[in-house]
Amino acid sequence: MDNNIDKYLISLARKTSLSEEDKNEIIAKIPSLTIPQKAQLKLALLDYLIIDSEEEILTQVSEEKADNMTLEDLSNLGEQIIHKAVEKEDASVSEADRQSIIQSLKSDPK
Repeated sequence: MDNNIDKYLISLARKTSLSEEDKNEIIAKIPSLTIPQKAQLKLALLDYLIIDSEEEILTQVSEEKADNMTLEDLSNLGEQIIHKAVEKEDASVSEADRQSIIQSLKSDPK
């Protein structure tokens, strides 16, 4: 079970903008983490993906355009950020692996 989760977490870690040293340190520790720790790591890595996506999107918006944004524009920008983060997360694991992780978690008595 943990093998699929580990592969998923490793893939997520590689998608972040963390330094290579930090990525390698995280990846080295993944096999020894408990399931709750892996869940916390997943949330942290997803936060990094969102932050990375925010940075990518916001650097594309000129200062002049940002000054004139409406609430609707800001809402659309937020949706773009989330969409980009989800794309990165989706690219980190195949649907078959995702289903395997779900099934293994359902069957795990812990």
